[in-house]
Amino acid sequence: MARPRTWAEVRRRVLEEDYYDLPELERRRDKARQMKYGLLVVPALVLLVPQIIFDGASWLMVLAMAFMAYGGISLYVMGRIFERRWEELIREKSALNR
Repeated sequence: MARPRTWAEVRRRVLEEDYYDLPELERRRDKARQMKYGLLVVPALVLLVPQIIFDGASWLMVLAMAFMAYGGISLYVMGRIFERRWEELIREKSALNR
């Protein structure tokens, strides 16, 4: 059987066909929680600010800062979304197994 391609299909297969067991769901939730640490990349920008102040801003430095900020914030948002999704699925699966 092929891998599920959408969240709705993953959810259906987990609840109906035991596609993942509870420990696997918890592991995936923890991985999503770790994605939220991507926001910690943003303080690395603080290390680049003195370089820009003293040496002048180059377009490459500004572009690097923009990409790092965007990446850190995006990781945090995606991690938050997926952590919540896995948490809801764990609750539903736990209630189903009782």
